[in-house]
Amino acid sequence: MADDEGPVVVMETGNAVVVALARSLLSEANIPFATTGEGLQDILGGGRFGLNFNPVSGPVRFLVPPGFEEEARGVLADCDGGGRDG
Repeated sequence: MADDEGPVVVMETGNAVVVALARSLLSEANIPFATTGEGLQDILGGGRFGLNFNPVSGPVRFLVPPGFEEEARGVLADCDGGGRDG
């Protein structure tokens, strides 16, 4: 991927424990990342009703710059199956 492309989704999860673990692992490895949907899980109607994530906002997504994708996937490989776990 070219460096001018946007962030890459390296993991999706609705599991709050996995979200915390992934944050810790990426921070420890000094990999820049952002999340989407994390703050909306319990705010929007329905909360995490039976799905581990809010059906309106979807799961929490971890995004990294393209140059960090391979390293991030390696760091997250054992984190709830690694990659996109939907």
